[in-house]
Parts: sequence; C-alpha cells; structure tokens
Amino acid sequence: MANYHLNISYGRVGKGGPHIDYILGQNKYANKENEIKYTNHNLPNWCKSPKEFWVAADDNERINGTVYKEIRISLPNELSHEKNIELLNEFIDTILEGKYHYSVSIHSKESSYKKIF
Repeated sequence: MANYHLNISYGRVGKGGPHIDYILGQNKYANKENEIKYTNHNLPNWCKSPKEFWVAADDNERINGTVYKEIRISLPNELSHEKNIELLNEFIDTILEGKYHYSVSIHSKESSYKKIF
C-alpha cells in the first residue's frame, strides 16, 4: 500500500549551510552517507558545491529573511529506485518550472544510524 507524505518548511538565515550538510550527509552527519542514494543539483555556474551556494544564501539574505524552502515527500516503496528518481525529477520540473536553484537528495528507507536499544 502506498504511503503519501508531503511537508513544506522554511529555513532562516544561518540555517542553509548546516542544513545542506544534513541533507547530503556531510561533516558531522557523515554517518548518514550510506543513506543517500541519489543527489541532484540545479545550481548557478559560479558555485562549485551545494554547500557554497547555501552558505552564500545565508551570507546575502536579509537578517530576518528566508534562505530556503524545504519540500519533503515520501516516494512509493512499490516503485524501483530508478522509477522514484524519474518521479522525483518530474515533480521538481513541474513545481519549480526551471526558475529556481535547488538541491535534492533521496535517502534510503533504512537508516544508517545505529539503534540504541
């Protein structure tokens, strides 16, 4: 049975750099690296990495501004990994219409975090 979930949240100034680390499993979140099965970025030519882009957003947004909007969706378990990538890219193309820069990743269903119990 398909599970549906869509959530939108906002990130304030100073949250862009740390949040991209979390999303992509970098730096202090490197233990999540095995969870990330796909990444894609539509970033401007001047930046070399997603981190550089989101840190620049933190640095250049007004003090009480919004640096990013995060859209979290669950993808169907019933579809293959390739079909989920296709579905995600179609969703992005429909929603953003090529007008915005973004970072996206797909995390695996299994968490790489070790259970305490």
